[in-house]
Amino acid sequence: MNNKVNLWAILLAFLVGQGIYLAWFYLLADRWLDLNGLTPDFVAENQGIDLYITGAYTILLMTGVLAWLFRKMKVQTAREGLWIAAVIGFVFTYLPNSLQDQMAFRPSTLRWVEGGVYVLIAGVVGLILGAWTIQEEEE
Repeated sequence: MNNKVNLWAILLAFLVGQGIYLAWFYLLADRWLDLNGLTPDFVAENQGIDLYITGAYTILLMTGVLAWLFRKMKVQTAREGLWIAAVIGFVFTYLPNSLQDQMAFRPSTLRWVEGGVYVLIAGVVGLILGAWTIQEEEE
């Protein structure tokens, strides 16, 4: 049996991922501003809709790529999906960004504020995709 791409799982995972992203930065906004040396006024004056569009398609692409990988890897459980996606999120998003932050002498706490969200999102997206697989018969 092969896994079939489940568009409903992708949609749900995307929406949950967006919710995690919004909640994360809502809760950590003051800390993020402080660690970056920014003020709320500066952010309000300089952010536009493109920030939200970029955030949405980043999570949509993450979800779609994980769904494709899971199909190729024949991931069939929530546990498999959670662990594989969390490892991918840590290795391919957190670690490179952490290195970049270290080279720019940015505070170590900022690495977890900015990078931790993607590890969490990847893990939850992986859990949803792994749990909600559709099996198709091999021909």
